[in-house]
Amino acid sequence: MTYLVLNPDWTVPRNILRNDTLPAIRKDPAYLTKQHTDVVMATGRPVNPASIDWFSFAGQRVPDFIRQRPGLWNALGQVKFISPNDHFVFLHDTPVRELFARSERSFSSGCIRVEQPLDLAALLLEDQPGYSRSEIDTLLASGEKRTVFLREPLPVLLQYLTAAEPESGQFRFHRDIYNRDARGAGCAECSATGGLKTGCTGLTRPG
Repeated sequence: MTYLVLNPDWTVPRNILRNDTLPAIRKDPAYLTKQHTDVVMATGRPVNPASIDWFSFAGQRVPDFIRQRPGLWNALGQVKFISPNDHFVFLHDTPVRELFARSERSFSSGCIRVEQPLDLAALLLEDQPGYSRSEIDTLLASGEKRTVFLREPLPVLLQYLTAAEPESGQFRFHRDIYNRDARGAGCAECSATGGLKTGCTGLTRPG
């Protein structure tokens, strides 16, 4: 992890825009206003949503950018924690706090919600003046978007387990929500034979 953003905005990813946002706009013309969201060109120039024919988009074609303004309503909440990676997966706050009461929490499109994000932000910035927990609260209340770099990069380890052996010694199995087990099995089989089996869904082609 290299930096965090307080009061972040959120540019809607293209897959969410295509699958969720466009249908919602077509159903309710006031959807963007209710979500505190703006339409902007690639140049950053704002566009009046009323000037757009939302039914003209088909297939992979979508508007340039739809960006949600900072605030308690924002899909990323009040803070996001960035660890640069090829998949653009990061940690963030959420306005939907009730999700943490559920035992299964696979609600995100790819990123990871944090239950106590402001405490985490204060911990990460405890060596930097001006970012105590109370000072962070004051900054958030101002609505100012601010990017803060960590003094030292912090390693982040993410584990995805569908089977685990707890201290009791009895294995527990979990639903493979990302279908990784089948792909891993394919890779192992191909690696053992030294070739790529027809129909294999492995992640990499053996060298």
